[in-house]
Amino acid sequence: MRRLNQRNMLSKAAFVCLLLLLFSCSRYASNTRSVSDFSALQNSVTDRYKLLSSNNIKLKFSTVVNHDGKDNKLSGKILIYKDSCIFINIISSALGIEVGQARFTPDSVLLVNKLDKKYFSGVYDDFVKVLDVNYKSIFSILTDSYIRSDSIDFSESKAFYFADAKRFMVNDLYLFDGLKSYVTTEFDQFGNVDKMEFKSARSNFLRVNYSNFVNNFGFPGSVLFNTTVNKDKISLDLKLTSIELLKNEVHLSKITSLDNYSRISL
Repeated sequence: MRRLNQRNMLSKAAFVCLLLLLFSCSRYASNTRSVSDFSALQNSVTDRYKLLSSNNIKLKFSTVVNHDGKDNKLSGKILIYKDSCIFINIISSALGIEVGQARFTPDSVLLVNKLDKKYFSGVYDDFVKVLDVNYKSIFSILTDSYIRSDSIDFSESKAFYFADAKRFMVNDLYLFDGLKSYVTTEFDQFGNVDKMEFKSARSNFLRVNYSNFVNNFGFPGSVLFNTTVNKDKISLDLKLTSIELLKNEVHLSKITSLDNYSRISL
């Protein structure tokens, strides 16, 4: 019975992690030169986009999910295949097995709960019932990059520089599932994205805070997610333990066979 309860807690913890994860070339250090105008910020954003868009990316992470007063240690990897696919796997430290998978493509979402043998498969119009995100925004969140890196628009109507705090703030408007969604991006004085907030007309909310920019290629050491799912507040602190940019072709990771799994809706 004790092991059954542990599996149930890990199952829920892994699924929460999947929902939020909404994840080698020469060494690249984060920018240490202060940025104080939008021209310099645009150059910083453009340079990072060129780096990320020209490589496949492998991130390793660890986290602890608390459920019913119990801490569940999880780890895993995030593989980002340029503009085609984001794959996430989650491993339970207690059980030593894979307990969850996720795959995001530009037009589809797949979440797999391996402990309960259940899965969700659908398009972003289904997924936005939980979080108002699409493939582009998930890529941006996992790579700590500005959501419009490929079409920068720092116009005076939506971009602000606060000299006293040495910070930039940019507001963007998107349409998800026919409803408005607002994305606020904050940059620190070195041009790093250190905060993003997603708010929608359906009251969905996601805040992502980045800190400790010590990893290779300008990645943060810690990513803190805060969101609300079905009126429940959820917080997840993700530690990035390894970063690799892979120039060579990488084969897509294998998805678990779903023949004996039950499909669920969100």
